[in-house]
Amino acid sequence: MTQILILEQRAERISEFRRLLEPQYQLTFANSTKEAIEKAQKNSYGLYISALHLPRTESGENVFDFLRAMKTDAKTKTVPFFCCCIRPSNMMQSMADLLSNTAKNLGVNDFELVKEGELSQMPQRVKSLVEAGKKG
Repeated sequence: MTQILILEQRAERISEFRRLLEPQYQLTFANSTKEAIEKAQKNSYGLYISALHLPRTESGENVFDFLRAMKTDAKTKTVPFFCCCIRPSNMMQSMADLLSNTAKNLGVNDFELVKEGELSQMPQRVKSLVEAGKKG
């Protein structure tokens, strides 16, 4: 079974990931960028998913630190990385282009603001990324 590491703090979004992706995938959640990087270094994953905003962060920490760390580490750089925001706020939607460009410059494989009516498409999107990662 493919393991997916997800950087997300909000309980309602963690529940949504569980509802959409379990039991097909084994999900591991990280509550901070530091924790996500540590877990990625200790275990093998078939996909990384990161929220675009963490409401509670250490000083200077952001989700792009996780993406940057994964794409610069020889062990993890080929694992697909999906920046994803479930039910984005109006502020997040207004910043989407800037966030997308930043993520693409850092090597993200997919970027999406997943609105309410699009949630059912997420399992197929994740499946495509996992399959692409297996092909190398």
